Amino acid sequence: MGKTTKAIQRMFLFFGASAVAVLFAVWFAMVSGRECGDAVLANTEITVLDGGWQDEEGNSVSLPIKLPYRPEGFCLQTVLRPEDGGRPFLMVSAKYLNIHLFLDGREIGSCLCRPEGQTKTVGKIFKILPLPDALEGSELRIVAKPLLGGDTDYEITAPRMGTEGAIIYNVILEELPLMGLIAAIFCFGVFLMICGVQTMLATASIEEIQTYQSSFLHIGVFAVLFAFYSLSITDSVHLFETNSHLIYLMEFLLLALLPLPLLMLAAGVCAPRFFKILTAAGCAVLINFGAQVFLYYFTGLELRDTVLITHLLILLSMVLLTPALLISDRKRNGWWWLTLSFLPVLLGAFLDLFRYYLPGAGQKAAGFQLGVLIFLLIQMVYLIRQNLLHYESYLKFNVYKTMAYTDVLTGIANRAACEEKIMEVGKKLESYSSIWCICADINNLKHTNDTLGHAAGDQLIKGAAEILKTAGFEDSALYRTGGDEFVMLVFNQSEKDIREGKMRFDQALTRYNSLHRTKLSIAWGCDRFRFESGDSISKLLSRADALMYEDKRREKEAGVKKQQNDTV
Repeated sequence: MGKTTKAIQRMFLFFGASAVAVLFAVWFAMVSGRECGDAVLANTEITVLDGGWQDEEGNSVSLPIKLPYRPEGFCLQTVLRPEDGGRPFLMVSAKYLNIHLFLDGREIGSCLCRPEGQTKTVGKIFKILPLPDALEGSELRIVAKPLLGGDTDYEITAPRMGTEGAIIYNVILEELPLMGLIAAIFCFGVFLMICGVQTMLATASIEEIQTYQSSFLHIGVFAVLFAFYSLSITDSVHLFETNSHLIYLMEFLLLALLPLPLLMLAAGVCAPRFFKILTAAGCAVLINFGAQVFLYYFTGLELRDTVLITHLLILLSMVLLTPALLISDRKRNGWWWLTLSFLPVLLGAFLDLFRYYLPGAGQKAAGFQLGVLIFLLIQMVYLIRQNLLHYESYLKFNVYKTMAYTDVLTGIANRAACEEKIMEVGKKLESYSSIWCICADINNLKHTNDTLGHAAGDQLIKGAAEILKTAGFEDSALYRTGGDEFVMLVFNQSEKDIREGKMRFDQALTRYNSLHRTKLSIAWGCDRFRFESGDSISKLLSRADALMYEDKRREKEAGVKKQQNDTV
C-alpha cells in the first residue's frame, strides 16, 4: 500500500513538472518576439505574398490556391512592391510538388519533394532562401511541377518574406493552439502509460481483475502515437527537423497504427462475442501497416496512395469499437467513463475525415485532436477519482489495521501484531545479524486485582509497558501478548547492548516503585536466536518464556523466604 501511494505521488509529480515545462515553452514562444526593455529579442514583422499573382493566362489569383493536376505544371508570377524591400529571406513550401523560384528570370532556389534521380516523394518541404538587397519592381516567379498524377489537388501556399527569426516565429505562432493541444495530448499520454504500467505491476498477482485501470497503458500508447502523428502534419515540425522523409513516414505510418491500441483495449473489456471481430480488425491494421512499409521500400509505392485504405480501416475500427463498448460488461469498474470519453474521439474522427475528402477544404483540421484531448481529460478525471477513492480506502485500512493490531490499554502492539511480525521475521532471517527475544510477566497481578481492584491492576500493566519501553533498543518491537504478558523482539544488537538495556529496565522499575504505593515486580527472560543450529523463532520464544518463568520462580521463592524471616 505504502509503495503504491508513493508511486502515485511520483507520477503526479512527473505530470505536474511536465505541465509546467509545457506552459513555460508556450510562454517563451509568445514572448520571444516582444521587446524586453530597450532590447528587441526578434523582429516579428513579415510580408505574406498572398495577393497580386497572375497565372500563365494572365488571370489574377490569390494564394494559397488549389489547382488540379496539369502534366506541364503551373507558373505564377508577381511583382514585388516597395514595402517588400528590407526582407532578407523568403520562405516557400511545397507539398507533392517540385517548385523552382526565379527572381527577374534568375533561379534563386528550389523546393523539391522529389529531387532529380530519386523515385520516392516526401510529403512537404520548407525552404528559407536568401534574397538580394534591392527588390523593388523585381518579378518573382514560381514554377511548380506536380508529382502524384491526377488523383490529388495541388496547393501552392503564399511565400513569406522577413528575417529568419520572424518567419519561424510567425509559423509557430499560427499553430500555437494546435501545438498546445499536441503537447497536452503527449503529456497526458505519457502520464497514463506510467499509470498503466504501475497498475499492471500492482495487480500482477490478481487474476480476473475487474477494472479499466489496467487499460490505461493502451490509452497512453494511443495518445503518444497520436501526438507524434499530429506533430508530423504541422508546419512547425519542418522548421526543427530537416529530414522531411522521416516526417513523411511518420505522417502515414503512425496514422496506420492509430486504431491498434484502442482495438486492443476494447478486446480486453468487451463482451466475448466481439472479441474475435476486434482481434481480426487489429490484425487488419497490422497487415495494412506491414504492407505499406514493404511496398514503400521495395516497390516505390507512394504512401499517399494508400491513405484511403488507412482511413477506411480507421472508420471500420470506430464502427466496431462503438457497439463493443456499449454492449460490454456494464458492471465493470469504469465502463461508463470509457464509453463516454470515446464519443468525442468518434465525432472528431468522422468530422476530420469528412473535411479531408470535401472538395476545396484544407487537409489540416483539429477536430480529431480536440476529440482525443477530451477523451484523455475524461480518463484523467476518472484516474484522479479512482486514486482519491483508493487513497481514502488506504487511510481507512490503516486505521482499521492500527485498531486491530494495537492494545487498547497500553497503546503498544497486541498479540495479532506479534504473530504477524514473527511470520515476517521467519521469512527473512538472513537479513538480521542477531535476533533477541525478551519475555516479561508481571508478578502477583492476580493478588493486586483481588485485593485492590482491576483498576489498580490496569495501572500496573500500563506501568510495565512504559518500563519495558525504557530498555531503549534501537531496532525492537514490544507487544502485549496476554493479560500480564509481554514479548519484545530485538534485532541487530550485541550481548553488551542487551545487558545495558536490562540495566535501564531495572533502573526504571526501581524508580517506578519509589513513586507509587502499589509496587510492581516484573519477571524477565531473554535468549538469543541460534543461527548455526537450525533454530526457529517459535523455539526462541519458548526458551525466553522458560527463562522468564524461571525468574518468576526465583522471585517467588525469594518472597517466601523474606516472609519467613520477617515472621521469625
